[in-house]
Amino acid sequence: MDTEYSIADSKIYWTWRKETSAIAMELIETAIQKYKGDSHLYALVKSLVKRRKHRPSTRAAMVRCAFESVSSADWKKVAPLAAASELEMLSLYHLNHLLDHKGGELYGSLDEKIVAAGLTRGVATELFVNSIKNHAEAGLLIYDFERIDIAVHEGWYVDLLQLNWDALSLSENDFMTLYEKRCELMNGELFAISSSMATKIAGASDEDQADFRQIGKYYGIINQMVNDIGDFVPPEQSGETVGKLADDAYSDLYNGRLTLPIFLAWNKGSRRTKELINKAQNNNFHLSDAMELTKCMIKDGVFTDCRSVISDYAKKADLHKRKFSKESFIENIFLMAEGNRYFSIIENIK
Repeated sequence: MDTEYSIADSKIYWTWRKETSAIAMELIETAIQKYKGDSHLYALVKSLVKRRKHRPSTRAAMVRCAFESVSSADWKKVAPLAAASELEMLSLYHLNHLLDHKGGELYGSLDEKIVAAGLTRGVATELFVNSIKNHAEAGLLIYDFERIDIAVHEGWYVDLLQLNWDALSLSENDFMTLYEKRCELMNGELFAISSSMATKIAGASDEDQADFRQIGKYYGIINQMVNDIGDFVPPEQSGETVGKLADDAYSDLYNGRLTLPIFLAWNKGSRRTKELINKAQNNNFHLSDAMELTKCMIKDGVFTDCRSVISDYAKKADLHKRKFSKESFIENIFLMAEGNRYFSIIENIK
């Protein structure tokens, strides 16, 4: 294979990405038709699917990219995996929405959302298993897919029960060890596993499978870190990007979920920055404080430092992605995260 990679033309890339998402979404909508006979049940399953319908899926794109980087065959061979990966994310978002007390207009009550999460996960598994049941390594592929769910739950343990306000007293090294573990489990493993599975289905070598597992892992870590930064973009300036909803703004702070921006703001920020974080610790942080905190963090260089950390993870991914064809869209996918519009929004806040 080519030993260099380059940035593909953006129009070609977006056409490729929209096509990928459309095919994955078509499979998802077909898969949930089994519930259409019960309007209530169908609405539960369709609630998040509807919200994601016209948004390009990074999970599906990474699956296709991995497959096409090692094979000249039609990528639709792994389209069910791409669709199942997106459904898996939607299932987990239902649960995470509840765990983190997030906002938004998702369909139904607490009980209904729990049911929706389980049903969506079931459809994801069924869609994927039916597509590879005749594969020589079907058992290993199914195990890998189940591992995604396990990893995210392990990540929630770190996120909800370890990286709380008490973790502000950790050393920077100890915090970063826990934080990387959280990002890898909550997001990195989904991309790592689905990417390596795509290469396995393509018949790639063990080495190429291992490389794409690392590429997916580092992309997922970056994706999660960008998501954490997006928490500090005021909702009126946000919208949705990298899977984050505008009405989730400041939810990590409200709920005492210690992320990299909060840790750096506490340890390197001004006195006023710490006063505002203290208000959150004492459940006295209001939306009126939000913009001031974001401005303080900008002045303190918090987001610049976060971006530097993200760049370090991108460099780690470079070691694994350079061997793949320059016609691949790997670099475009990474640059979309590294140059996420959250950064430009933050840079323009005065």
